[in-house]
Amino acid sequence: MIKTLDNYVYNLKSIRFKIMDQMRVHLIVSFTFASNGSYPIPLANEKNANITIAHATSGIAATGIIGTTSHGNIQLLPDDPNGFMNISNISIELPFLIESSEPGLSFSMMSNMDTRPDIQEIKKHCLECLNRLIDVVRYNTKRYWMRTLREQDLFIYKITREKNGREEDELFFSPPSGYNYPIQIIDEDSVKPSILEMLQKRTPLPLSLKLWLDGLSLYSSGRFNEAVINANISFEVFLDDYLSEKYKAAGKSDEEIEQLLAKDFKDGMHKLMRRQFFAGQSHEDLTNTGDPIYLKFDNFRKKRTNAIHHRMRNITMPEALQVLRESNDVVIWVMDRREVLF
Repeated sequence: MIKTLDNYVYNLKSIRFKIMDQMRVHLIVSFTFASNGSYPIPLANEKNANITIAHATSGIAATGIIGTTSHGNIQLLPDDPNGFMNISNISIELPFLIESSEPGLSFSMMSNMDTRPDIQEIKKHCLECLNRLIDVVRYNTKRYWMRTLREQDLFIYKITREKNGREEDELFFSPPSGYNYPIQIIDEDSVKPSILEMLQKRTPLPLSLKLWLDGLSLYSSGRFNEAVINANISFEVFLDDYLSEKYKAAGKSDEEIEQLLAKDFKDGMHKLMRRQFFAGQSHEDLTNTGDPIYLKFDNFRKKRTNAIHHRMRNITMPEALQVLRESNDVVIWVMDRREVLF
């Protein structure tokens, strides 16, 4: 017997839910399929999922491409299946909780979604709810052209998990296309006071850090030779600043600091590192004993030479990634020794 829409029982047998635990999934679909508003979706556990849709409307397409303008209140089309004028900003409240497979993350790369089982399960439930809504809307409006949503139609940008009355947000972002460097991105709101203070006080930014971030940008765009060169220059600038601060703390004058730095860098970076941080041990002793920090330093300096003499061989993506990581590791190691050395 054919089931009617009136007696249709929405079934989600795979849902694993906990009492009082729930979640909200915030996503965008790049076209419209239902009007603004809230739509309850009955589930098999006698609870409701709830879909809230808010259209984001732009007149740019009509004005800039077609050349039309509108006057008075804008009347939305019944739907915009191609996303030409409107998109759907959607929130889906689910009366159960799917635990994160990577707990504790506030920011996550969209590129990692496909490998996370929790995200895949969440997408499945979202699709079932949304496609149920589409079926009912299509049935009642006779808009036969409405199509079933697919996983690639869902652009999830935030998941709010509520457990034991406490909410945690996980935001998803996608940096510009390219090679992603594994770095923890910081929520801008959490550092807003620091941003405003630095702007107000015209605080100068460390040149070494700016150069290192430039190196990440070069790496992301596939310019691996330049990324390696940038990382090495960044380290040289960092070491110059570090030693300047050390000599200043020792009571040296600006003129004396300039003379000391000129002497330090005259013999090359390897001798400078061994003299300042390894008690003058030889290169052979440090490499033979396998000192991890010195080996990292030695490797990214060698890759600098390879990157400069690029006619012989271009730096590969894994090599560039290794250089960026190792140079950062050595900087952190030096900074950790700061209290001892000063």
